[in-house]
Amino acid sequence: MAGAATPEPGLFEHLRSRQFLFMLPRAVSLQLMHPAISAAMLEHSPSPGFVWLHKQRSVPPTIDMAFDPHPESWIPRRIVVTHDTIRGTDADGHRYHSLDPQVFHFQHATYVDSLFETITRFRGPLDAGERRSVYASCCRWYRAYGISDAPLPPTVEDFDAYFRDRTGALAVTPALTRYRGQLLRPRQWWPAAVPAGAIRTFLHPVAARALGVRPSAIDRAVSAAFTSASSLG
Repeated sequence: MAGAATPEPGLFEHLRSRQFLFMLPRAVSLQLMHPAISAAMLEHSPSPGFVWLHKQRSVPPTIDMAFDPHPESWIPRRIVVTHDTIRGTDADGHRYHSLDPQVFHFQHATYVDSLFETITRFRGPLDAGERRSVYASCCRWYRAYGISDAPLPPTVEDFDAYFRDRTGALAVTPALTRYRGQLLRPRQWWPAAVPAGAIRTFLHPVAARALGVRPSAIDRAVSAAFTSASSLG
């Protein structure tokens, strides 16, 4: 399949790090602000009421897909099998389907944003060339799913504009309200190892505002200590 993901060294490898899993509250809080993803989480989760048990089941296989040398042999089929029945009506009365490329790509985009943030927080800022390289790998990762790549921004600069626009249109949803406590104080999986103060600083500003979070100086100090102790190689 053209554009398939391939194993490669470099910054993209941090997608497989525990630090990326520490950063997941950033991605998941944004996902739960999307009306279709909110409805799907409430109606179709195999772990109802436990957002991190749900993500513990779904995120590791998604990461593995990024490094499979032959994704065309099984990944598109698995994506269809696991997502085709996830459909319904969101809180605004609009029909949704999890295989809608716009919905599917937004969820992927939250992981791309969190990967950039993981590297920046735990290793240090990326220069322009590094950002382009990481984003190119993320594009190959997305194409491995076999979903239409029509929503996929071609460059990292286009991705920045896309993500700014999409996050700016998000709002508080029933799922964000229901899972607020679990997002800010995880009790399962790797996010449970992250101090609450650090999580508050990890949140995307849009999600932080929606969750009523304003990181304090103490939060920033806790976050700095945690990221330093858990730094990437």
